[in-house]
Amino acid sequence: NKQSVIISPNLRNSRFGSEIKLNNDNLMDAYSRNLEVVLNFVKSEVMDRNSFDSEGAFDRTARSKTLDIIRYFLPQGLITSFGATWSTRIAETHISWLLSHPIEELRIIGNSLLEEGVKISPALLTHVGENDYIRETIPAMDALANELLGGSKVQYYKGEKGLQRVKLILSTPNLENKLVTGMLFDHGNHNLSFEEIETKVNKFSVEEKERVYQEYLGRRGTHDLMMKATRVGELEFDIVHENGGWRDLKRQRVGLMLKQKITAAMGYAYPEFLEDAKELSGVKSEYEILMEKTSELFLKVEREFPHEASYIPAMGHWGRSTYQFDPRQGQYHTELRTPPTNHQSNRVIFQQMYEEMAKVIPIFSKYVRVNYEDSSIGRKRAEEKAERKRKELEGTELRI
Repeated sequence: NKQSVIISPNLRNSRFGSEIKLNNDNLMDAYSRNLEVVLNFVKSEVMDRNSFDSEGAFDRTARSKTLDIIRYFLPQGLITSFGATWSTRIAETHISWLLSHPIEELRIIGNSLLEEGVKISPALLTHVGENDYIRETIPAMDALANELLGGSKVQYYKGEKGLQRVKLILSTPNLENKLVTGMLFDHGNHNLSFEEIETKVNKFSVEEKERVYQEYLGRRGTHDLMMKATRVGELEFDIVHENGGWRDLKRQRVGLMLKQKITAAMGYAYPEFLEDAKELSGVKSEYEILMEKTSELFLKVEREFPHEASYIPAMGHWGRSTYQFDPRQGQYHTELRTPPTNHQSNRVIFQQMYEEMAKVIPIFSKYVRVNYEDSSIGRKRAEEKAERKRKELEGTELRI
């Protein structure tokens, strides 16, 4: 509801405060108003009721797909809950960063974490506070980036036309052979250095390298992580995602992510089906108007509040980040994020990352289980499985 959307006190008390609130209300009203329209479309045009085992599984699958589509209307300032588990020393680093950030909400959260943390670990947390290095460097780098890059024109995209969403920008040279080298090094006892083994591997035929990969990866079960030699080397991608998709992407915990400020200046994505489905033409028209108005408002506010303007975009606006990881993490997130139970936009990102990875390490990529299955099928299976479990538990006592 509208009460779940917040803006920072600085914005709320600024000359833009009432305009921002009105824009957020319009986004939330459109979300609520179009929910049933999209749900009816999904039930009649996307899902096949006769293929489901029960009405309950059909309804839940249709609603999940509807929420995936309609979430693009939601404003970025929507309250979100999350949990974090840190050691005390890691907590020190995060709390100090929060206390030093230019966005007031983050400083408030940092203070709250500190107040609770000292109850548990007073000896280690009592000296935590603002960090001058972080506090002074953020605005200084903002100003320098503006000076050096500010004249660049930002392309505005309506949908994906002309937009490259995933681009491989870095990979370890000779990575396929380095992976083979790591596998042999880890299991060799011939007193050869990594470099000496790589020299030999460079002379291997494709068949010889495939033998090594098969021995090392061929027995992997459904839930097995690849063994540690597959962590040799790095891949880095430049990724364009809608703001809602970033919330999914950043859940990947291994690797390095760099994120540009949340923006509405790059344009906006279309949710699945919305761009082409005639039955949703009214929803599409309203969505386009609201996305354009939100972009205009963002650009006005950003000139005075460059950080806090990030409260204004909708979940459907484009943003950009980079993601660096090793090949094993590429295997892990491909198999985790491409199955059809994931959001379609996220699936596309990880499918495209896999395809780029396969160009650099094609033999390795044969052992990565990418999923291109239709999204509605995967949701259907998950809901039917849940429905069967619910029926099995009916009338039984659960004991701890």
